[in-house]
Amino acid sequence: MRIERSVLVLAMRADDFYTNRYRMDEPARSLKWRFTGRASEYFRVWIIGVVLSLLTLGIYSAWAKVRSQQYFYRHTWLDGSSFEYIASPRELLRGRLVFAALIGGLFVLQVVFTPAVFVSLALLLAATPWVIVRSTAFRAKSSVYRNVPLRLEASASRAYGVFFGGYATTLLSCGLAYPGARWRRLEFIVDGLRYGSAKFVWFTERDAFYSAYLRATLFMLPAFAAAVLRPELPFLAGLPAQLISSGAVLLASVYLRGVTANLLFGGVRIGPHELRSRQRFWPLCGLYATSSLAVLATLGLAIPWAKVRLARYRVDSLTLMARGPLDVSAELDPSRRRGYGDAAADLGGIDLGIG
Repeated sequence: MRIERSVLVLAMRADDFYTNRYRMDEPARSLKWRFTGRASEYFRVWIIGVVLSLLTLGIYSAWAKVRSQQYFYRHTWLDGSSFEYIASPRELLRGRLVFAALIGGLFVLQVVFTPAVFVSLALLLAATPWVIVRSTAFRAKSSVYRNVPLRLEASASRAYGVFFGGYATTLLSCGLAYPGARWRRLEFIVDGLRYGSAKFVWFTERDAFYSAYLRATLFMLPAFAAAVLRPELPFLAGLPAQLISSGAVLLASVYLRGVTANLLFGGVRIGPHELRSRQRFWPLCGLYATSSLAVLATLGLAIPWAKVRLARYRVDSLTLMARGPLDVSAELDPSRRRGYGDAAADLGGIDLGIG
């Protein structure tokens, strides 16, 4: 697999993003990403979105999401230029209304005819690959850097083989094949991304995902032990076991979030440029712990502060090893992707697993 991926990287077409002008062995310059947002500024954006969404029974939530995304994009900088988010709130709202109506119809059908629940689950499962591809495509075309939008050239029909193949191997292996299935889904998405004339290539190995999940399982060993001992202990004596179990689960979750983000972003090549990600476990633990306590203590009012802190840490952990200038020639996206996929992902709470 390592040889195949190396061949793929070295065999990029000669007309791709500056390949003729800038050799892959040219010395790279290190460009740090910066996030300049402030919690006090974002709080105003967030609180207005929350209040107006409540007053309009959720209708304004599409505008709230776009304004929130625009704030974070606008304050993310690379090489003297910030990013832009150009999604249309009306387009997003239309998508949300369509999918809300579909989900509502399926719910009513289940109430009237109970066995229809299986039909509903089958339909939702069948729609998942399409939703993820369309959602990613919508977010890509809404993400702009130096007036050039990203785009996704990934076939929704091919996604069914990738996703359902992963479901099958995960089920047949009793979950043991899940890291490999997730790696394959991410490879499918990342390798389909384009920035103008520049191709994305993901060179993270499948074995790295298995190693990450194996180490996360070691964090869970105290949780497994506590789960075995707790039924045998009195109530008060079982509380420490419960705390140990919950803490182990949280540590494993934080570890996986950080290491998979490093594997995802740190394994991306965009033309001759290479991304690196350096999120670290203990700083992440402190970040999540203090943010969670602050959100609980303020009854949710510290959510903007927590989001800004996390965004700053993630962005500041990124470095671009650039070979040559970052400018590319824009290429038109002939497809017209609406916001239905993004709306469906919102309604379904689908985690795309991108760190």
